[in-house]
Amino acid sequence: MTRARVLAGLLALLLALAGCAARGGEAPPADAGPAAPGPAEPAAPGSAPEPESPAEPDYADPAVCQEIFFAPYGNLIYAEGWERYEDLGPDSLFQFTVQQNYHIYMSKIDYAERYGPEWARVDPPVDGEGFAAYPAEEVEATALAYFGAPADYLRTAYSYDAQKNVYQMRGGGLGEEWWPRVLSAEREGDLLRISYEVWTEGYAVRDGEGNASEASGQKVYSAVMTVELLDGGGFQYRSVQVLPEEAA
Repeated sequence: MTRARVLAGLLALLLALAGCAARGGEAPPADAGPAAPGPAEPAAPGSAPEPESPAEPDYADPAVCQEIFFAPYGNLIYAEGWERYEDLGPDSLFQFTVQQNYHIYMSKIDYAERYGPEWARVDPPVDGEGFAAYPAEEVEATALAYFGAPADYLRTAYSYDAQKNVYQMRGGGLGEEWWPRVLSAEREGDLLRISYEVWTEGYAVRDGEGNASEASGQKVYSAVMTVELLDGGGFQYRSVQVLPEEAA
């Protein structure tokens, strides 16, 4: 082999090696698509804060129980002892839903003045005859939520109009208003037992000359209300036990 042939062979080998190196560093063709991502690294424990659950009300505070379970529902829940929602009757349950949803049931007081502007009365729907007509679905959903009373039971109410599928106010007012005063509450698992007193409301008395003096309310009885606390923060009324005077 001549020296010229050896040099030509070496030169060809060097050129071939240089071409391979250049192709190894080239960018991928345009139609090759994006490179596949590598495996994601697991997030470090505690790096993403979990959403906080809403704080549970302080049921040991009488004022909290007063606000959540009593005000401003008038006489309809606590004015007599009962063990099942059937003891209250479908019309009383309907009246509760009106008080709860519209803050009105022929009451003598202004809820907004007593409890704040969020308790301002809401005008109910009116039917073609000019009477307040509360949609059946709304009434029944509220009674089910707070008492577990089904729709077929609510529809036995005197207040229910099957043709219009609404509930209407038919009857007189509440008479003398009584008001609860929560004393304490004890929790037993999911049950909350609330001790309270029922009082008549104070009122002004005028003498023959028109001078007014304040008359204090009077205690009517003592009672214990049982409420079931539900998962998710809701609750249902379960019973009211009126205590005998010697136990009050």
